[in-house]
Amino acid sequence: MSRSFFIRMVFIVISLLFTSGPAFARDAPRESNGKIKFSIDSAPTNPVDPEDPATDVRPINPTNPDNTSSGTNGPLSIDYVSSFQLMFQKRS
Repeated sequence: MSRSFFIRMVFIVISLLFTSGPAFARDAPRESNGKIKFSIDSAPTNPVDPEDPATDVRPINPTNPDNTSSGTNGPLSIDYVSSFQLMFQKRS
């Protein structure tokens, strides 16, 4: 390698080390106006397969398969909750 190449590399490394730093946007107050309206969605939302959201699924209650309740209405609904019986366990 030539001496001039080495000097250029040292100059580039030093300039990158001492000149680069975080960049910040200028802080300036801004005003904006906007309006938004919400409406209540009371239509039932059917559960979907999490691996294929285009496919609707019907959860089945294993203790009562004839129960066809649709859960709750709205975009965030609880359609099925598993039953757990943890019973009594000794602490270790």
